[in-house]
Amino acid sequence: MKQIPLINKPGMFVIVDDGDYEYLSQFTWALYESCKYPSRTSHGKTILLHHEVLQRRGVSLHNGVEADHVDRNRLNASASNLRLATRAQNNLNKEKNKNNSSGYKGVSWHAIRHKWRAQIGVGYKQVYLGLFDSPIDAAKAYDRAAFYYFGDYAKLNFPNDKANLAIRFVPTEKVKAKASIVKSFAAFDISPFDQFDNENQTP
Repeated sequence: MKQIPLINKPGMFVIVDDGDYEYLSQFTWALYESCKYPSRTSHGKTILLHHEVLQRRGVSLHNGVEADHVDRNRLNASASNLRLATRAQNNLNKEKNKNNSSGYKGVSWHAIRHKWRAQIGVGYKQVYLGLFDSPIDAAKAYDRAAFYYFGDYAKLNFPNDKANLAIRFVPTEKVKAKASIVKSFAAFDISPFDQFDNENQTP
């Protein structure tokens, strides 16, 4: 791996593969708030550095296909850190909301029930996963659902547990959630819907 400096950000660099360094280093790269990705300008057109990396490998972005940074580090433009994704998949690979008070993605405090609520967005609908005594249990329920629905594109609360998630669930009957009826799953150990079944009142 090699580093390419950003002209307007002293001390900041973009990580690139050795094979891309000679080509990319002939240009001047910068990082602006308006773009948020390392870029350069050519004939009035903004060119993103990570797009250049993909194009050098014969990959073109069109028809709603975007480039996603696997580790969410926009300064890591190594080829192994880039993958193709739809806008929806790209949005999945984000950190929790800044206003989140639980510390976990997909988890919020239910003031009336005095429990932690887990839910996940699927398409344009919110799927209710259940109420839990601890935010950690709610976060794990979110992770199981996120991995089931979105696979490797999901941003997990506990990414080190991903290997275990792949074998825990099999598709089962549809479960009615607050907003809709969506495909659910069952756990071989602890299912988030076990809690839902026991406390199936409207959250």
